[in-house]
Amino acid sequence: MSVTHHTVDGVRGATLLGEIDHTTKDTLRDALPPAQGTAPRVVTALSGVSFMDSSGINVLVFAHQHLNDLQGHLRIAAPRKPSSAC
Repeated sequence: MSVTHHTVDGVRGATLLGEIDHTTKDTLRDALPPAQGTAPRVVTALSGVSFMDSSGINVLVFAHQHLNDLQGHLRIAAPRKPSSAC
């Protein structure tokens, strides 16, 4: 998994590419530290994520709760539809 960071108008962005599972969850966690400011805002773009297991979901839930405690927010942009299992 790779991460590209950017900041626009005080909102920290993280664009993710690849698979998120138990082997890459720490990379995801490190990509989501709170932005600077009194109400940190983070947007995570998932359009390039081809797979995410519960490890990745747990990281996103924890980050959401943490940022919410700081009066900020985590937003998820462009999630992909799940593929059907064959």
